[in-house]
Amino acid sequence: MNAHGPEALTNPEAWTGVPSETLEALRSWADGQAFSITHLRRLTGGRSGAYVALVGLHVDTRKHAGAVMKLIPPELGQIESRNAHFARLLCPTNFVEHLSNSITTSQLSGGWWVQLQELAQIEFEDLVPLGHLAHAPGFAHTCGNVIEAVTRDWAADSDPPAVSIRPAEFVRDFLGKKQIGLRRFSRKLSRRRHSDPLSIAPKASASISLYFGYGHGDLHVGNVLVPESRPAAHEFVIIDHGRFSAATPVGRDPAKLALSAALSVLSDDEDSEELAEAFVRPHEAVFPHEVVYAAREVLSAAAFWGASRGLMEAWHRQYLLVLGASALRSVADEYYGLHQRRWLYEVARMSFIQFEASSLTHPQLRNGQIDSELKSVNKPYAEPTSMSSSRITNNNFNGETTGTQTGSESTMHINITRK
Repeated sequence: MNAHGPEALTNPEAWTGVPSETLEALRSWADGQAFSITHLRRLTGGRSGAYVALVGLHVDTRKHAGAVMKLIPPELGQIESRNAHFARLLCPTNFVEHLSNSITTSQLSGGWWVQLQELAQIEFEDLVPLGHLAHAPGFAHTCGNVIEAVTRDWAADSDPPAVSIRPAEFVRDFLGKKQIGLRRFSRKLSRRRHSDPLSIAPKASASISLYFGYGHGDLHVGNVLVPESRPAAHEFVIIDHGRFSAATPVGRDPAKLALSAALSVLSDDEDSEELAEAFVRPHEAVFPHEVVYAAREVLSAAAFWGASRGLMEAWHRQYLLVLGASALRSVADEYYGLHQRRWLYEVARMSFIQFEASSLTHPQLRNGQIDSELKSVNKPYAEPTSMSSSRITNNNFNGETTGTQTGSESTMHINITRK
């Protein structure tokens, strides 16, 4: 059987892991559509239980459009469909071109869901996941392009009231059920500092102000499609919006993308601790490495959020807190190898050390044009309000579709001017 084409849509080889009865239900669903569907290639799948592929949509013999087809398990279908709807509904007009558009969502017999996300205004057959280009020139810069657009355009006017919460409480709530995986990880390691994986969490008892806004919730390099022929251009499409939330912690999307970019190029023979520190403080790193380049590009682009609101120090601290918590969530994921999980743990530890440092230098703006731009958009932020952990969990900030460590003083000069 041909690996691509209409006959491959329900080929078990194209959907490894999908139950056979689900493929039968998909075949029946596809036969009832007003267009035919051509399977092009598998994109991602398996880790969250969903499966994703790039397909072509045709009306008669005329090519209609490209789309992403997602098969979603029964327990996730309804909430992912709802979140994807809100992601598109709340999307600013100047960012619409970067979001795939969910054109149909249906529940198949047997409970699974099928979702088609149209890819408009771009040559879809040239699209590949950003992670496929991890070792190509311009990879780090493209990561920065994505975060620049997300920060400046998608989240530009998304400013709900700040929340007052203790850092350790935030970390625990952010991890949610991932704490179980963390404990399993700690039992695999003999080093004492891993005996309690949450012992590295910030110890400060005072509450801090945290900021929230629009966020994808799962912005890794597999959920960003870019043209393979010109990956450094500002052309990209973000797919899979099932974890979108209007109350995502600021910094979650940049942290997730930076971590996934680093894991795409990390090798097993590199020093975890040294590279983790360079990743957390990329503008101070003195050795060249793709991990450092990606972290630097993402951090420079993400810093615009704090600079444009006059909240640079608060943003920087929150980014470190969210980066550490995001790294711990990935530590709990057995999809990654042991070396990768050790590196992620070191990233979390270094992030929390920097978060608790007594001072962090305000990132410097080094470009007059950017400085003028910031003055025109700078706006005050509402006073923080207290929020219980249960309310935060209901806001879905941990990205799920269900539910004294000290360090030396440090400075970081972040240049948000990107070329």
